[in-house]
Amino acid sequence: MKEKILVHTCCGPCFLAVWPILKNNYTIIAYFYNPNIFPKKEFLLRKKSFIKIAKKLKIKTIIEKYNQDDFNNAILNHKIKPERCELCWDLRILKTAQKANELKIGKFTTTLLSSIYQNTEKIINIGKKIADTNNLKFINPNFKNHFFQAQKKARIENLYIQKYCGCKFSKRRK
Repeated sequence: MKEKILVHTCCGPCFLAVWPILKNNYTIIAYFYNPNIFPKKEFLLRKKSFIKIAKKLKIKTIIEKYNQDDFNNAILNHKIKPERCELCWDLRILKTAQKANELKIGKFTTTLLSSIYQNTEKIINIGKKIADTNNLKFINPNFKNHFFQAQKKARIENLYIQKYCGCKFSKRRK
């Protein structure tokens, strides 16, 4: 029996970059927790896209309710990049680690590591720090190598592909 891993998942397309690397070695449980996404309509589009591909791949999912307050409270006094982004990553990775402990799953990772637009080094540092303080293992293979292939597959699967990171600040720049 394969070891379980909890995968923080931001969207369907990014999950497609992570899945091929993890599927042979782990039983994947995908965790959709993204209070940063704005507006709620965008959250629902990403959630629907994620659910569609998770069902097709027969992946067990845990989906948290939309709660912008978690994000707003986390970045309260830090609304400028890069601090805002780091606090957002920290919030979502910490919540994933807490969920992993709750479910007694010893390993976790995040699809954030698959994006060519995210700071992988900082995300890995946050993941490792949170893993250490929660007695877990943060898995961080190079998912970015699958980014473009996953985007292509997302188009084939007719998944929604977002145009911005997710938060109201990144939306304003577009």
